[in-house]
Amino acid sequence: MRTSPSGREGRAGGGDGQGPSLERLYELYGEVVYAEARRRLRDHSLACDAAQEVWLSIARSLERGTRPEFPTAWVMGATRRVVARLAEERARSPVPLPGEPAAEPPEDRLLREEELRLLRQALHRLSPEDHRLLTLHYLEGKGVREISEILGMARSTVSRRIAAARRQLRLAFPRT
Repeated sequence: MRTSPSGREGRAGGGDGQGPSLERLYELYGEVVYAEARRRLRDHSLACDAAQEVWLSIARSLERGTRPEFPTAWVMGATRRVVARLAEERARSPVPLPGEPAAEPPEDRLLREEELRLLRQALHRLSPEDHRLLTLHYLEGKGVREISEILGMARSTVSRRIAAARRQLRLAFPRT
């Protein structure tokens, strides 16, 4: 029996000529199928859908009598085909998929881009220290305690400086 670099079976299992069962294939490759779909699609629910389609396709093939000589290549080929199709459908789909933001009208997109440009300009007018505080807190999602540890400041000082930096930013970037 040949084995793949991962140690999984490279040829159909069992010496009875029947090949691996769906359960055995799932046991061997279930996590790999999901991981590959997740890696390529970058979306948990879409990767779950892809994995379901892969296993349904494999079950149907086994029911029709398909007995793969190289199960790893067979399962991964099925995975690649399903993932490619779902990725293409997502790219063509005018309707947003669950978990994705809805497409915005061009006018809204232009306004948002202009607002972001002005916000970046306002951020660069802040002192490097204030810019760093706001970046750590709002963009990197760090809490006051974590920022105080990173910068070696008291928590109360971090809180006051974040509030002051927000006030300066608000003055430099008046929203309409």
